[in-house]
Parts: sequence; C-alpha cells; structure tokens
Amino acid sequence: MPTLQPNDTFAGHYLLKELIGRGGFSEVWKTEDLMADGVIEAIKIYAPESGMDEIGIKQFKNEYITIRSLDHQHLMQVYRFDIYNGIPFLVMPYMEKGSLSRLLYEKGSFSETEIALLMKQVGSALDYLHTRQSAVLHQDIKPDNVLVTNEGSYKLTDFGISSRTRNTLRKVTGHKQAMALAYAPPERFAARPICNEAGDIFSLGVTLYELCTGEVPWMGNGGLGLLQGAEVPDLPPTFSRILNNIIKACLSLDWEHRPTAKQLEQEGIYFLENDSWRPYGSFAPHKTIDVPDVKDKTNLKPAFYTAVILFIIAAALFYPNLKALNSKSVIKSKVASPGKGPIVGYQEPLDSIGTKIQAVILTSSDTLKKEVVDGIENPKPPTDPRKKATETTKVAKTSTKEEKGSTKTKNKTGKKAPSFDKPETLGDYLKAVNSKSFSTTDRKKWRNEAAKMFAKDAIIYNQIGETIIQQYNVTEFLSLLLNDNSIKNLRIKDPMEEDATGKVKNLYLQIEHH
Repeated sequence: MPTLQPNDTFAGHYLLKELIGRGGFSEVWKTEDLMADGVIEAIKIYAPESGMDEIGIKQFKNEYITIRSLDHQHLMQVYRFDIYNGIPFLVMPYMEKGSLSRLLYEKGSFSETEIALLMKQVGSALDYLHTRQSAVLHQDIKPDNVLVTNEGSYKLTDFGISSRTRNTLRKVTGHKQAMALAYAPPERFAARPICNEAGDIFSLGVTLYELCTGEVPWMGNGGLGLLQGAEVPDLPPTFSRILNNIIKACLSLDWEHRPTAKQLEQEGIYFLENDSWRPYGSFAPHKTIDVPDVKDKTNLKPAFYTAVILFIIAAALFYPNLKALNSKSVIKSKVASPGKGPIVGYQEPLDSIGTKIQAVILTSSDTLKKEVVDGIENPKPPTDPRKKATETTKVAKTSTKEEKGSTKTKNKTGKKAPSFDKPETLGDYLKAVNSKSFSTTDRKKWRNEAAKMFAKDAIIYNQIGETIIQQYNVTEFLSLLLNDNSIKNLRIKDPMEEDATGKVKNLYLQIEHH
C-alpha cells in the first residue's frame, strides 16, 4: 500500500492534516472529518503500509471490545473502531498540546510538583487497568503515550493491546521490537520472559527519570543495562532524596521489589496536598537506630546504689546543717551520744521509682550496715538535734530475696518492684518484652505498657531494606516478641507515623533472627 501523505483522504472522509506521531506499528494523524462538519480528531492507523489478515483483524476486534469497556478520567477516550482496506484504526479526540515528549522538548525537565501530578494521574489510570477482573497491561508506557490536555492534565493512551496482538503487528510490519528498548523491563529479556503489572511500573519509572533529567537511563538500553551489571542511576542532587528513592524503586532489577501503581498514586497525592514527599514509609530515607539492650541497664545498679549510699553518708555527717530539708521524708533513729550508738542517715523516699526505701546506718565502729525500711507512716520533719527530742520513726527490717540477680521486695502498696529500670522509649519497651533475661511476669508487664503507646489500628511493618516482608497488628507483634526465642535484635526505622493523639500508627522496623 502507498505511504500516507498530508491532504490524503483516509477511509473516505478523514482528511489527513498532519502526521503527529509514528511508532513501530502505527501512525497517528491529525484529521478533519469531512462528514462531521470538519471536526478535528486524531486517528491511530495500525499497519498502515501492509494491513492485516483476517486473523489479525479478528484479534483487533476482540481488543476493541476490551478498550471500549474501559472508562477512567486519565485514560484516553476512544470514539470508535473501524477497518479500511484491511487496516484497523481508532478515532480519538485531538490533543492540541501533544504528548509528554513534546512538552519535555519545549520546556525542559519537570519540577517535583509536575512529577507528583503525573504520578497521581497516570498512577491512578494504571491502577484502574491493573485491578480489572482480568488485568489490562499497557506494555508500552513512554512519554509518547502520555498526552497532555488543555487544562494541563495527563491521559494515558495506546492501552489495551495484548501481547498476542502486538506480536501479530510485529510480524506484519516487519518491526523487530514489540516495545521501545529504552523502556523495556529486565524480565522481558529473561529465558522465560515475564509480562506483568510490574513491567508497566518499570516503564513509568524510566519515563519519570527522563522527565527529571532529559535523558533515558543506561544510554537507552533499558532493563538490559541492569542485566549487564549497571546500577540504577540517581537523580541530580537538585531533586529530593525521597523522589530519587521512588524512581529507583520503580527501576528495581527484581520486579517484586517495585511499588504498585496505587502506591505511586498515593505518593503523588501526598506531595500535592503537603508540598513535600511523605517523610515516612517505604521511600523515606531511613535512619537506622539500634535499639539499646535493656539488660545492659542492670549493670547500672551497683553504681546507682553506691551513689545513694555515699549521698546518705554525706547527709548524715552534715545533719545539723540540713534544716532546710524538713519537708522531706526522713528516716531517723534515736540520737546517741558521741562514740555510742548509730549516727543517723536519711534520704528522700525512693518508692516513687519502684525501689525500696533504704536507710544506711553508720555504726560507732565505722561499719556500714544497710537496712531495708518497709514504709513510713506520716513522717514528721526532723527535730533539731540541739533539743532533747526522743521522737522516733518505726523501722521494720525485712530480709532481701535474690531472684535472677535482682532484689525483689514489696513497698507499702504491696506491688513488686521491677527487676530492672523502667524503659523510657518504645524501643526499650519492645526490647524488654523480647529479652529472656527477665521473668515472664515482668515481660508481660512491659508488653502491656508498650501496647499503650500504639493506636488501636496501628500496623507494624517488618522490612528488609526497602521491602516490606510482613505486617502485624499490635497484639500479634507483641505476642511475637514475647514468645519467639529466635529474635536476636530489633532495628527501628525512623520516623514513626503518629495519629492525632501522639500514638504510633505505623512502625517500620527490621527483625533480626539468630
């Protein structure tokens, strides 16, 4: 068949005005419909020079049935399908502003706001295609196939053509490639090629990279470059790290590590609503924090008790000068004459931090003796030693009981003191729940405390690198820490997402096993 030229009439009433695009299988023309009062439209003509046989035509008819049923605001609308002399063609609206390729050529690289809008709109269109009852794959996403409306929105075109029909077109046109090499995912070059939704995400990632830099990655070799050992390139430093992470995730060698179209849509929405990328989640720069081992805190006990003892001794020696502390709780005993009996030591009550009130008495023989006081009923301010006061405070001695290296006694409320210092951060609590160095009772106590730090519908994500491998609700996660003896360490990835009340809504971490 002769090559189509401007001013030719195609299919009897379409006056060809301008060739606006040509691919391996088709041509796109701006036309004037002579039977519709000169309405300007665009027609996409497949295999314009060779046409298709009856089998190919039948395939195309079946494809059009799929295309006709699709309805999304960011998919290009198809007015009608027809065949002329064995040549199938589609009639569509004419987009005066052209494609992303033309826009990139005219204005240069895109801003992050423009990239976010594209992610939102094209991501939404792809999600619509990918989530049909029978998923529709695009298989040829590139700047030429994303058109720009007069309002500045984007519409995805050239969708709904199956691999089978593409192969038929390739044969009848003699074109060697079913899709542009620069946008082809690496799995398409495998011994057993894989064609799935993740391939569309890769092609979109290449498109996003090209719009940011003006160039395609890997010198136009697409996923073949990755298979040959090339690295995923970074964006220029003028772009944010999070956008860089998003595009690199789309270009992952392993298709299972690429985001979904829905994720890209949501990231674009977040940027447009907040004028910044989401600071948490899969694409945020992760600051890895080693959760401190709670059992290391028990090593502070000897130093803590030594400091308390020294403080009490100093207080006892300078007792006459401490009248200003008469509002404090005092542990005292009968004042003895010099050289006889004990010299009194006193301190603030320690029951507020869950430990026993302890009195240290310095005997006349300069020997330290530690006594555990079970409680003080309505302690009164100390009496001036210059007065002959005889008021005393009841002191009950209780024996200490060692359990797993911890001193466990009861305060006046009857509650058991913890066997280690109370955790301060969420990481400390989680480590305490999982630590086998403490009793099950203590670990269950810390589990209940940790649960209060989470929102009711909180989700905990276990990640390896940027990949989420498992997720839990709060109950499942804390039960795992309590019962799984194979957990070696937890690495919390910052920042956490909190709800309006300040409770953790989403927590990302890495669970390391023995």
